[in-house]
Amino acid sequence: MKKTEESLYFNIYQKITSDIRSKWLPADTKLQSVRKAAAFYNVSCNTIQNAYNQLLDEGYIYSKEKKGYFVCDFQTDVVENLQSSQSTQKISSDVSNTQLPKEEINLEANITDTSFFPYATLRQLYREVLSQKNNEILERSGDFQGEEKLRTAICQYLYSHRSVNCNPSQIVVGGGTSDLLQLLIRLFTLKEQLQNPSGSFITPVFFLEKPGFTTIKKIIEDTGCKTVDVPVTEDGADINSIISQSQKLENQTCLLHLTPAHQFPTGITMTAPRKNLILKWAQEKENRYIIEDDYDSDFRYKGVPIPSMQGFDTKNKVIYMGTFSRTLTPALRISYIVLPQPLIELYKSNYSYYKCPVPRIEQQVLADFIQGGYFERHINRAKKIYRSRRDLILEHLYREFPQVEVRGEQAGLHFIIRIPNVSEDQFIQFAKKNNIHIKGTGTGWLIIGYGHLQPAEIDTIFTKINSKNLK
Repeated sequence: MKKTEESLYFNIYQKITSDIRSKWLPADTKLQSVRKAAAFYNVSCNTIQNAYNQLLDEGYIYSKEKKGYFVCDFQTDVVENLQSSQSTQKISSDVSNTQLPKEEINLEANITDTSFFPYATLRQLYREVLSQKNNEILERSGDFQGEEKLRTAICQYLYSHRSVNCNPSQIVVGGGTSDLLQLLIRLFTLKEQLQNPSGSFITPVFFLEKPGFTTIKKIIEDTGCKTVDVPVTEDGADINSIISQSQKLENQTCLLHLTPAHQFPTGITMTAPRKNLILKWAQEKENRYIIEDDYDSDFRYKGVPIPSMQGFDTKNKVIYMGTFSRTLTPALRISYIVLPQPLIELYKSNYSYYKCPVPRIEQQVLADFIQGGYFERHINRAKKIYRSRRDLILEHLYREFPQVEVRGEQAGLHFIIRIPNVSEDQFIQFAKKNNIHIKGTGTGWLIIGYGHLQPAEIDTIFTKINSKNLK
């Protein structure tokens, strides 16, 4: 898409979203046809269609066949449940720790390909950071929140690419998601103690998407905190379940962990009305917060990046969490959180004696990598490679299984599929016999991770798994 066309459609998209959120365009209002809108804005029909497609992706509008596009309702909550009656079954692990035979092809999600990582650039940046003029970096332990230079680089990137509103002082750098989750548990436990200095206090309760990250669930439960499962619908986390279950925990701190940009593992993008309802839920009580886990939103293959929930938060209720493990390499254990102002003040007042677990050298190198434009160039290159692999595997799937249902393919490093008349377990066992490792969601859908697969491996998969062999 040409730059001018992209900016035109983005401006139109922003104008319509603003009108919807301000209720200037009420629920169920019919939008102009593509042709009429193109004439009204004096742009091409393709530009309008791209704007409407982005609005559809984010759930601002819905379409009716042969009738056009209509505005979604930001107040009511009419949803269809994605989960089948099997939704309570055990689901697969989100991170691959399985030791597989070398000849077996692994289709687990979120495995990255580091073969095109810019090693030469990284080596050069390390040399520059370790040059004589930077001796100070070896002599002091650094800021307990993380290097200011890195926090500034992250802040600038988040604002321009994810619409996150923050300043560097709100960012805390950590050594991975588990490290930051434990930090949050300590922080909210302290908050509870300060609010009840003479009475008993209770650890926070985590509301977790189901299906979702089982590793995160295990980490939280290992700390002694209680977890509550929240079903995932076609619009995102089930708001009715969130409301009903939180009412039973009136006096406890509730932390709702979400993956709204690309839900794991379903790949669903949470709709804008659902985000709005969840934000309202959090704002109703002082002890409710949202953890927005943006684990792979850099890899979006359609339209512009989905704006973060944090960017719409006006009441200090959203804790934004990100990581470089997906975008660069899992070996680079650097993650971060953006804390609302009251929480970062509490953190600074009580935990300044903690040391940032990430070495200063690596933080400085990463800061230079981002600020030098290398990070964005790497993301753009990776997106092209991952998109081509996604397209190839989808081409094979649609050819071999014309009736296949696909969800979540617009972003990330995985999507899910369902093949009519073939059960989840049946397909998993069939793949296993053909030396292909695949996992399911426990809801009838199969997870297809593709980021690490070479084209030849994808071709090999479908010589073994095809409609003829499956019969």
